[in-house]
Amino acid sequence: MRVADITYIRTQEAFLYLALITDRWSRKIGGYHLKETLETEPVLKALALALQGLKGSARPIHHSDRGCR
Repeated sequence: MRVADITYIRTQEAFLYLALITDRWSRKIGGYHLKETLETEPVLKALALALQGLKGSARPIHHSDRGCR
Protein backbone atom coordinates (compact mmCIF):
# COMPACT_ATOMS: atom_id res chain seq x y z
CA MET A 1 0.00 0.00 0.00
CA ARG A 2 1.23 3.47 -0.85
CA VAL A 3 0.17 6.51 1.11
CA ALA A 4 0.36 10.20 0.26
CA ASP A 5 1.01 13.25 2.34
CA ILE A 6 1.89 16.91 1.90
CA THR A 7 4.07 18.85 4.29
CA TYR A 8 5.56 22.31 4.22
CA ILE A 9 9.14 23.46 4.57
CA ARG A 10 9.73 26.96 5.86
CA THR A 11 12.62 28.82 4.26
CA GLN A 12 13.80 32.39 4.75
CA GLU A 13 12.03 33.45 1.56
CA ALA A 14 8.76 31.50 1.66
CA PHE A 15 7.06 28.21 2.40
CA LEU A 16 7.69 25.26 0.08
CA TYR A 17 5.29 22.33 -0.15
CA LEU A 18 6.55 18.77 -0.42
CA ALA A 19 4.22 16.08 -1.79
CA LEU A 20 5.30 12.55 -0.86
CA ILE A 21 4.18 9.07 -1.89
CA THR A 22 5.47 6.51 0.62
CA ASP A 23 5.39 2.72 0.67
CA ARG A 24 3.59 1.91 3.92
CA TRP A 25 5.42 -1.34 4.52
CA SER A 26 9.03 -0.38 3.75
CA ARG A 27 8.61 3.37 4.45
CA LYS A 28 10.59 4.14 1.31
CA ILE A 29 9.71 7.28 -0.62
CA GLY A 30 8.35 6.22 -4.00
CA GLY A 31 7.67 9.67 -5.38
CA TYR A 32 8.04 13.28 -4.37
CA HIS A 33 7.72 16.80 -5.73
CA LEU A 34 8.56 20.19 -4.19
CA LYS A 35 6.80 23.41 -5.20
CA GLU A 36 6.08 26.92 -3.94
CA THR A 37 2.30 26.53 -4.17
CA LEU A 38 -0.17 24.11 -2.67
CA GLU A 39 -1.82 22.90 -5.87
CA THR A 40 -2.71 19.59 -7.50
CA GLU A 41 0.27 19.52 -9.90
CA PRO A 42 2.97 18.52 -7.35
CA VAL A 43 0.84 15.67 -6.03
CA LEU A 44 0.24 14.31 -9.54
CA LYS A 45 3.96 14.56 -10.35
CA ALA A 46 4.84 12.70 -7.14
CA LEU A 47 2.30 9.98 -8.00
CA ALA A 48 3.64 9.68 -11.56
CA LEU A 49 7.18 9.30 -10.22
CA ALA A 50 6.03 6.63 -7.76
CA LEU A 51 4.25 4.70 -10.52
CA GLN A 52 7.35 4.82 -12.75
CA GLY A 53 9.34 3.17 -9.99
CA LEU A 54 7.13 0.08 -9.79
CA LYS A 55 8.53 -3.26 -10.90
CA GLY A 56 6.82 -5.50 -13.43
CA SER A 57 3.06 -5.61 -13.28
CA ALA A 58 2.78 -4.37 -9.69
CA ARG A 59 -0.61 -2.87 -8.88
CA PRO A 60 -0.30 -0.96 -5.61
CA ILE A 61 -3.15 0.25 -3.45
CA HIS A 62 -2.91 4.01 -3.03
CA HIS A 63 -4.48 5.91 -0.15
CA SER A 64 -4.66 9.62 0.55
CA ASP A 65 -6.96 11.45 2.90
CA ARG A 66 -8.64 14.55 1.62
CA GLY A 67 -6.84 16.81 4.04
CA CYS A 68 -8.57 19.83 5.50
CA ARG A 69 -8.78 23.54 4.95
